[in-house]
Amino acid sequence: PDEAVFGRKEFMNRIGDNAELCRELVAFFLTQMPTHLDNLKDALAQQETARLRSEAHAVKGMSANISAYRLAETARRLEKTAAAADWEAIPALLETLQTEFDRFQEAAAADDTAP
Repeated sequence: PDEAVFGRKEFMNRIGDNAELCRELVAFFLTQMPTHLDNLKDALAQQETARLRSEAHAVKGMSANISAYRLAETARRLEKTAAAADWEAIPALLETLQTEFDRFQEAAAADDTAP
């Protein structure tokens, strides 16, 4: 497994190797992320810089907490790009964010972490 996509070992270490808690937290993350992705797309469509930054910041934190490092890094870049109001670069970053989320879902499922 790609530890940059889902650092399960590090995540499990932080939560005391509690497999049930891991499944619960991953399940929660998987249910919350689509809303954040939709909010990001809507903020882009409305060109709402503050909302884009806020949503990207939330995704960055959530992703880092669950050890989805590539997802967190993409969200960090999106947050920075939104702060610069670089409207040409934001769509590609949103697409990358979706791709990284898809990869995380696959990694979690392959790892039997997903519910």
